[in-house]
Formats: sequence, structure tokens, C-alpha cells
Amino acid sequence: MKFAEQGYRIAAGPAVASVVLAILVGPLWGLAGLAVAAALLAFFRDPERTVPDEPGAVIAPADGRVCAVTDDGKLHRFDETATRRVSIFMSPLDVHINRMPVDGTVERVEHKPGNFGAAYSDEASDSNESNSLLVRAADGSRLVVVQIAGWLARRIVCYIDEQAALARGERFGLIMFSSRVDVYLPADYEVAVAVGDRTTAGETVIARSAAEAPRGA
Repeated sequence: MKFAEQGYRIAAGPAVASVVLAILVGPLWGLAGLAVAAALLAFFRDPERTVPDEPGAVIAPADGRVCAVTDDGKLHRFDETATRRVSIFMSPLDVHINRMPVDGTVERVEHKPGNFGAAYSDEASDSNESNSLLVRAADGSRLVVVQIAGWLARRIVCYIDEQAALARGERFGLIMFSSRVDVYLPADYEVAVAVGDRTTAGETVIARSAAEAPRGA
């Protein structure tokens, strides 16, 4: 199993402490420390994914459960054409590696300080700390991907810079512990998921461009 590099640094403290506890207190305490280190490292697991080869498909940027699908015309500040939103909530048990939903170029990256409220609430889109990416897809349309911190997540990690060209399914960051990712889509994209659906980052199709969507989708 592969793990994100941040996981090794975070798990190192409890791992070292377990050795000290085993020497000074007893082996059971050392085993407890190792269990904590293993649990922390497991949070940063980074499994390989099979990206669907479907033209026009938008894939999930995160593992988790769809907590909102909106089509109320509410605009993201990055692009006035991105009016549909799919929100995916990640619990502490989900894989927290984030993946690019489309082939495209990241035209803008912006971190916004904010609160650390419950990530599954609708208000989190506006009030919580976040990191937004404006993505120019291969077909010329623009999407906005937003990493949102929750009450347990106190750090958003973004691996990429502006003008980075990424393939669909490529890793672009992670959010530590429970959190959320929003995807703002153009109005002519057809959403393929509903509230309550489970998603797998890099694999689940969450939307399709209207030009490529199968009949009846």
C-alpha cells in the first residue's frame, strides 16, 4: 500500500514515542503507541485507481458521499459559467487524496482563510477555510474544484501551481481528516450522481459534458 508523504511525518512522532514507552514503561505501552502510529499512517493511504476512459466524463475528485447537488445558479467567484455544484463529504475513514476531475490546465489557485465548521453543511462552501482551483478543461470549458477544511481538518495540501497541466485522475492534493470537495460545473454539464451516492476518487463519473453524454443520461 502506498501512502502520502505527509503521513510518514505525522506517524513518526507516535512511532518514536512507542519505542520510548516500551523501554521506560513496558511493551504494552509500546504496542499502544505503534497502534496510534499505524492508524495515523492509514489515514494517508493512497491506493491506485483505474480512471475511466470516457470522453466528456467528469470524475470524482474525492472518496466519500455526495452531500449536495445544486443547480440554483449560484456562481463561484472564479467563473460565472460554473453554476452547478456537486459536493462530496469525506469522513475520517475515507481516503483523503484528491484527484483531478478532468484533463485540463489549472489557470488559478487561491487559498482562502475561514472557519472550521462541519464540512457537510451547506454553509461550509462559503464560510470554511478552502483552496480553489480554476481548471480549463480540454474542451475549453471551465470548472472550479474547491478543497474545504472541516472541523477536524486543519490543513489543506495542494501539490500544484498555476498553469500546471494535469490528466484526469491525477493527484493534486489532500485534506487532513474529515473534509469536503466541491466541483462547480458549467450549466450544460449533466450531473450523474445524487445526494447520498458514494464516490471513489479517480473512478466514479459524477457528470458529463452535454456534447458527450449518452442519450438518456
